[in-house]
Amino acid sequence: MFEAVSVILDGAGFYSGDLDDFKSLLEHLGFKTHPLREVKLDELSRGKVLLICPRYEMRTRDQVSLMLRAIRDGLGALVLLDTESAPHFDFASKFLAEMGIYVSDNIIKEQNDTEHVLLTSINKKHSITSGVNEIIAQHPKALILIDGESDKNRVLVRSSKNHSPPDAIVSCVVHYGNGNVVVFSSCSIANNSLLGKANNAIFLVSSIYWLAGLKLPVDLSDRIAKALAIFGIESVL
Repeated sequence: MFEAVSVILDGAGFYSGDLDDFKSLLEHLGFKTHPLREVKLDELSRGKVLLICPRYEMRTRDQVSLMLRAIRDGLGALVLLDTESAPHFDFASKFLAEMGIYVSDNIIKEQNDTEHVLLTSINKKHSITSGVNEIIAQHPKALILIDGESDKNRVLVRSSKNHSPPDAIVSCVVHYGNGNVVVFSSCSIANNSLLGKANNAIFLVSSIYWLAGLKLPVDLSDRIAKALAIFGIESVL
């Protein structure tokens, strides 16, 4: 068991209750969680990972600069985008643009235009996604990587050839200074309703482990399944 690692929570999703099960899962697995009360370096330094899920929330230029500075100094960040407010009505898009990631307006859809998209084009060579076979997300948006798509290991998840648009980036990793950032283009995968679906929970928890510099436990899938069962969440792990 690792020494408890703190995860800092930032975003309206953590106050609405939509991500309560994800927060509880992290705590059950031994992580500590803290809300980001103010965007200050001493607050950001309380954890190893910053978990961002903004919804129609803006930050000042100075606040964004402080968050970027903390990441350059070694803080890991998992950014889960709200597809209703990104890219125009929250701070995440400007935040990510500083790292060469752009959020498009293109919503990835199934051929039958269902609300949820099954993502199976997974990069198995990265430790985050080595145990992930599929992810279910609601209305993910296409991401654009500037000067980085040639590094295939930076792209974690793409849309499939039968999606519209096909082969679009849904999740990626960037190195920023001394820190790492994982981005997924729909925060729905962490919502209470989808956390136990497909391999959503494995992807999310693996991202936190990797960003914290921790080795993934070989029995992580079993641990997650047992924890979800305790919470009364039916999973398909």
